[in-house]
Amino acid sequence: MKNKNRNAHRPGQDDHHLLSQEQLAQFGITIQHDFPTEQAVIGASLLTSGAFQKVKRYLPKAAFFEEKHQSIYAAMDSLSRRIEHIDLLTVSHELKGMGLLGDTTVKKEGNIIEMKPGAVPLHYLAECTSAVLSDAHLENHCRILYELHMRREAVRQGFRFIQQAQNLHRNIFDVYDDIARHTRIVNPAKVLRLRTMNDVMEAGKNDTPSRRICGNLVKENEVCILFGDAGSGKTILAFQIGDAASRGIPLFHGVEEFVNETEPKLTIYYDFEMQDNELYARYKPAGDAHRFNENYRRSDLNPDFLDLENTDELIMNEILRDVEMHKPGLIIIDNITYISSESQDPAVATKLMKKLCALQRRYPPLTILVIAHTPKRDLSQPVQSRHLAGAKNLDNFAKSVIAISFSRQDPDKRYIKQTKCRNRSDGYQPYDEAHVIDCAIARTNGCLQYDFYGFSNEQAHLVAKDHSEVEAEAIRYAYDERTKNDTSFRDIAKQLKQVYDIDWAHTTISRKLAAYRREIDLGIAHSERVQLGEGQGNSL
Repeated sequence: MKNKNRNAHRPGQDDHHLLSQEQLAQFGITIQHDFPTEQAVIGASLLTSGAFQKVKRYLPKAAFFEEKHQSIYAAMDSLSRRIEHIDLLTVSHELKGMGLLGDTTVKKEGNIIEMKPGAVPLHYLAECTSAVLSDAHLENHCRILYELHMRREAVRQGFRFIQQAQNLHRNIFDVYDDIARHTRIVNPAKVLRLRTMNDVMEAGKNDTPSRRICGNLVKENEVCILFGDAGSGKTILAFQIGDAASRGIPLFHGVEEFVNETEPKLTIYYDFEMQDNELYARYKPAGDAHRFNENYRRSDLNPDFLDLENTDELIMNEILRDVEMHKPGLIIIDNITYISSESQDPAVATKLMKKLCALQRRYPPLTILVIAHTPKRDLSQPVQSRHLAGAKNLDNFAKSVIAISFSRQDPDKRYIKQTKCRNRSDGYQPYDEAHVIDCAIARTNGCLQYDFYGFSNEQAHLVAKDHSEVEAEAIRYAYDERTKNDTSFRDIAKQLKQVYDIDWAHTTISRKLAAYRREIDLGIAHSERVQLGEGQGNSL
């Protein structure tokens, strides 16, 4: 077909385009299509083994505007279904069997002879292959054709809806229902893709390995879940992870095991719990507010938003839009109930996790960290994935599940444990029950955060030790170390562990010494009052 006829409307296509180009021109509408791209996609499918499977994954036959391209697609699809090789010869043979190869003509009324619709000229397949420079951008070309197809479909549906709206015999509410049914966004990509195991191995070899963000605790290309008891400090740890990722620094300064192998990441913290003044109170050193990296951003609820009925879906749509627009390396969602108010419902939890996993796969090396809760549990028992609200369905889809629990040794201490770790790095022990992370929440440089203490066995945190016999002596020991030698609280904590087998956090020691100092001051004041009273009595 010559170039000047490429955009012309052809007889017999009213069902496909509804109105002719001349009729549409009256409304300022042009039928959108791209002949060279269609030809290039057809040519690549003929030349490259497996290319048609990619095309078929993105495009239906109707996505091709040219009828002869639709015929070639149909021939290749037929060969594909029979698992036969696709090339110039096999497609030509298939088209011939379909009666669509060569200058095929049909006789119409009045003995008018016309080219059979969809017929493919003898040398046209070779012409398509010569139009191919490379198949490197085949998927992008398919996306272009699909979008043009959707535009043509929108025009067709638009005129159909106009006709329905003008028909007074039709219920207008049925018309709107029909519009909603026929205008859903349909992604051209199929749900599944079929590849040989060798192709999968080759793709895996060429993929960039996932790098550690917080040692083996959080890595790239993962959907992670962080859960814990109420008041255990889930938000504090998540915020600290986000801060470290945005700066490209380790989670705990100077601890090699928590190395950050990535560059500073754009990090978005979706915060549905804290108010601005609460955040300021947590991260304001004396004199001024803490300065975060510009890569660290926070998204919270718009105070003017009142449509609470559809909040879950609307928030997920905005998260998807943010990921598409800003391409963050890490997003943190605090907490899961705001994107799924029924997170304990297995069906709802499954649907939510599928959405998050699909989002992560679509935008690698994106990492998603979701904060969840746990029902009240017995702190003398090991923390497990079953303690996660909606556990079975949430846990199944996450690559890493991180738990925070109180230590029964000391109310100020916490321990961090991985109840699931699918991707373990060589040389790094998982943070399981034999190797939990000991921490305490404290203000460091004015900022509320987790301080690292070391590693231990989880069992040590499940038993409350009785220190009543030695506690008074241990406090006096700590007081002397602090007042006489100016020993730091951290060093005092180490000494108490060695001398009295008391495992207190430095914050606990600070609090106990403050109380002990008040007792001493009260005792001195009382003694002075007694002495003063005795002196007055003698004078009398």
